[in-house]
Amino acid sequence: DEITINLHVKPVAGDLDIEGAIGNEDTAITFLTGVKVTDASTTTGTLGEVITKVSFKLPGEWTTADNGKTWTNTAGQVWTLTAPTGTDAPATGKYTVSFEAGEYVITFDANSTLTREEREEILGKFTLTPPAHSSKDVTLDIKVTSKDFSVISGGVPSAEVEVSGPLKVTVKPVAERADSSTNDGSTVSDNFDVKLNPSYVYTNKGEEDEEFNLGVDGSF
Repeated sequence: DEITINLHVKPVAGDLDIEGAIGNEDTAITFLTGVKVTDASTTTGTLGEVITKVSFKLPGEWTTADNGKTWTNTAGQVWTLTAPTGTDAPATGKYTVSFEAGEYVITFDANSTLTREEREEILGKFTLTPPAHSSKDVTLDIKVTSKDFSVISGGVPSAEVEVSGPLKVTVKPVAERADSSTNDGSTVSDNFDVKLNPSYVYTNKGEEDEEFNLGVDGSF
């Protein structure tokens, strides 16, 4: 005799990876590209495990303005957070962004049919721009929530699971230029990173083996 046993395995969420990001000074950094689901199991007609919410807080003692779009550290330096635009911008039925009590929250719509890859692609388009000419790093406290949908068509989805941890944004230094601005690409001389003074002929004469003060010469 043969007996057929149908074994149904309930999905469990929480298979998530949080990795930091690295970018250049004076450049918008896609800082959420390392936030991903590690469970790739899925089947036609189901979502598998997907990210449902991502939230992160400012470092302690930082301040914010413009509904969480600008962050100022204790040294007065300003970071800028930018959400995706165009077809990937926040929209009803896709996802929303909010800022409350120092926490920036990205929430995917409960009825959204966005796949795992589409959600992670959207997250990968959020950028964080460091202060001009600064290579100072920042570490965010981040929380990522996921839900796992059964690979059996019509199966019951799992409860949401939240995973938290640090996300470090490493800013690599970039040498300043004397012919343009690395901050905004400007080629207008008033905006150059480094300004070179023109030649100057001193009326005071220097003597061998004696100090010569470059900052003193007549009315100069």
